[in-house]
Amino acid sequence: MIRLNDITSQVLGYHPKADVSLIEKAYVYSAKVHQGQMRLSGEPYLSHPLEVAYFLTTMKMDVVTVAAGLLHDTVENTDVTPEELEAEFGPRVTQIVLGCTEDMRLEWEKRKEIMLASLAKAPLEVRLVAAADKVDNLRAISRDLAERGDEVWTRFRRGREKQEWYYRSVARTIRFDPGRNHGLFALLEREVEGLFGPG
Repeated sequence: MIRLNDITSQVLGYHPKADVSLIEKAYVYSAKVHQGQMRLSGEPYLSHPLEVAYFLTTMKMDVVTVAAGLLHDTVENTDVTPEELEAEFGPRVTQIVLGCTEDMRLEWEKRKEIMLASLAKAPLEVRLVAAADKVDNLRAISRDLAERGDEVWTRFRRGREKQEWYYRSVARTIRFDPGRNHGLFALLEREVEGLFGPG
């Protein structure tokens, strides 16, 4: 599992004067609010935001975006409110997190459609956090499929067909300026094709 030190070392490698205290604070906060939560695979939930943040460092993203990666599921999957998040981390981190946050009160199809429409207009930072999130999700599904087979799909609110539709749609929607930070978007497309086949 990725550790906090892996993330901060990466950031300091490409930005030696960076103040990584925001990343460290985001890690502590994420660990606290996700405490006791598990992924569908059975892994501690915290492993997911750590992976997302690490992916963002491979794109040489700034401290704020990496911190948002650590916090990207706090509003969606815990009791944290946008107001609480902004009080702790400021408006820019909060805006990135909210750009990746689904309204869990809505039906699955409706909230996915809203998220796709939002991503189509989202700034680069939001798209990159969303791409990192989806890459890690796809890799987790692939690992579970290798261990447990197609039974894995029964754990989701919607089965394989709907999951394929959503991940392919995200990969198509999320593309940004091909001249900047395109590596993570290309990786997402490869992960989608690796799991679901060429589309």
